[in-house]
Amino acid sequence: MDSWNVSTHFFLMMMLLLLSVLYAMPTAKADENAGNAGQDFTRPLGRVDVRWTYRDLSDGVESHTTTLRAEQPWDLSDQWKLNTRFDIPGIYKTLPNDNQGKWGLGNVDVQMGLIHTFNSRFAMGSGVRGIFPTASDDRFGTGKYQLLIGGGGRVMLPEISSGSFIAPQLQYNFDIGGDPSSSAISVLRIQPTLHVGLPKVQFLTFLSNADIRYNFNNKKWFLPIDVTYGKRWGDLISSIEVSYPIIDDLDLYEVKTQLRVGYFF
Repeated sequence: MDSWNVSTHFFLMMMLLLLSVLYAMPTAKADENAGNAGQDFTRPLGRVDVRWTYRDLSDGVESHTTTLRAEQPWDLSDQWKLNTRFDIPGIYKTLPNDNQGKWGLGNVDVQMGLIHTFNSRFAMGSGVRGIFPTASDDRFGTGKYQLLIGGGGRVMLPEISSGSFIAPQLQYNFDIGGDPSSSAISVLRIQPTLHVGLPKVQFLTFLSNADIRYNFNNKKWFLPIDVTYGKRWGDLISSIEVSYPIIDDLDLYEVKTQLRVGYFF
């Protein structure tokens, strides 16, 4: 893509600036949140994840994405937090009648959110997320600069079990430039997220990947059911997620599986 070099240089400068700020700010230690599995967006933890995502797409196309995710929150006060996150995806993807496929870099994703905790039961947050057209090939990205703006709330549900909560979020995803030949983006993303805490810091999380979408351009829905099982092992976490569409008008995938290994610091 024409924007490859410019976008890559911009991203590298942003990451250097971000990392320098992160090391200078005070952060919460992982051992202070031993019962937190990192699934609650209002209680973020410093972490590094490696995620492998398999998508069975339409017409025999398959996608394998390995994503390095880093997340770093810091306290602004007793009730306010600022959280930052970035994803760097590497993708292997086939095309119809192309069994060998191709490797490449996907679109880099940077996010920042502001979180307010009212008490031990209620919290809210909002933020902005930028997706940059750093993809090394057309098959790995849209070619568009994208923003996602949204927010949500969290309610702890100790009536279910210790650590359980519901955390609904809404995000509006739109493009702000880039490849003029690519279709415009105008999508509502819905993330209901029900998290059920299990004994020994195990958990089940439902509808947590924001893949429920409504496309304003073609007036179509994509509605999957997804469930994640995971366990925290001290400062380590592992999980597996499976998603299957119930309404597939947007043809995003026929099945999706994600494996994750992470480290809290």
